[in-house]
This record gives sequence, C-alpha cells and structure tokens, in this order.
Amino acid sequence: MAQQLKKRVGASHPHIYKLINIFQKEQAANEVKMVQYTSGGTRRKKSKKYRDVDEKLSNLKADLLAGRKTCVEYGDAASYLLKL
Repeated sequence: MAQQLKKRVGASHPHIYKLINIFQKEQAANEVKMVQYTSGGTRRKKSKKYRDVDEKLSNLKADLLAGRKTCVEYGDAASYLLKL
C-alpha cells in the first residue's frame, strides 16, 4: 500500500495539497468501482496464489472453531502462511 501511494505521489515528502488531491482521486475511483459492483459488474479474479492462501486460512479457521487446533497453533500456522 505504501509503495503504491509513493508511486502515485512521485515524491518522498509531497506537498499536503498534492497529497489531498491524490486521496480525492483515489476516493472517486473507489466510489466508481462500488457503483459498478452494486449494479452487477464483476470483480477481477484473485490470482491462484492468493486464492490458495485464502483457502488455507479458511481451513485453519475451521480447525480452530472445531477445536482441532489451539489458538497458538492457529497463530503459528497463519503467520507461516502469511510469511510474518
């Protein structure tokens, strides 16, 4: 997220008004996306890498809720999956 913002700003220490302008453009783009989604537009598919991580996290959560894993085991496995 910070890298994307830095690319859009184009400077390490931007002027406050330039930063506000960039935030306004980002907000407008997000609002357009929300209107498109609510009117039936489709979202881009996640890449296989992120779909796999989501599935593994869902399985971990199911194991935690079923009592097959403790909170510590869940935290360890999730941090391993997310490379924390």
